[in-house]
Amino acid sequence: MFLAMDTVFDQCSIAILDSSGQVLSSHTETGKRQQTQQILPMIDAALSEAQLRLADIQALIFNRGPGAFSGIRINTAVVQALSVAHDLPCVSVSSLQAIAQCAYQKYGLTHLYSALMLVCSKSTLDSMSW
Repeated sequence: MFLAMDTVFDQCSIAILDSSGQVLSSHTETGKRQQTQQILPMIDAALSEAQLRLADIQALIFNRGPGAFSGIRINTAVVQALSVAHDLPCVSVSSLQAIAQCAYQKYGLTHLYSALMLVCSKSTLDSMSW
């Protein structure tokens, strides 16, 4: 059994998977930017729904980014605390690698390109030194 979590972007997601990858429980809260308040109750709800305890979990899986700094900190802190408290191994997953794997599985794409866009207002650009 695996407990996966993602608080990196504007949502909070929890999933419990069995060893074959079957999703036993999944919860997502979107658009609230309240991941610190949401994640622990969501973990409890997912465990309860799957009729499991943390002692039944074999490893913790989490999104290591790239993504929003605060979201990555929340993810990492919760996983680290649960890992230390329950002696569980952690597996970090790159969000870009997860997107690429999904594109491969769903569409058979073997080459993907990623780009980061920097959007700045004119006043921000004027105040930057190059």
